[in-house]
Amino acid sequence: MSEKPRFEKEPTPKSFIRISAEEFNVKHLLDLLKEKGLHIQSVYFQDPREGAEKRITIDFIPAQWAHIEVHAKYDDVKKALESSDEFREHADKILGSL
Repeated sequence: MSEKPRFEKEPTPKSFIRISAEEFNVKHLLDLLKEKGLHIQSVYFQDPREGAEKRITIDFIPAQWAHIEVHAKYDDVKKALESSDEFREHADKILGSL
C-alpha cells in the first residue's frame, strides 16, 4: 500500500508552483498573489521545444516562494502582462526580448 501524498497549505522553501492558465486565470493569479504581499522580482519567458507552448517563469519576493511557472499561450500571457500595473514595468524588457 502506497503512502498518500501530503499537501501543504503554504509553499515551502524552494517549492515550485506550476499552473496551466488562460488570460483571465493569469490575471486573477497575479492579483491574488499581489494581495498576499508577493511582489514581482523578475519575469522571463522560456521557449520550449518546437510545438510546445511558451512558458513564463515569475520570481517573487519573498524568496521562499522560489518560482511560479505559468503555462499559457503567448498571447494570453502578453494580454495579462499588459493589463497588470506591476507587470507593466517589466513588460517592455520581457516582450522586447522575444
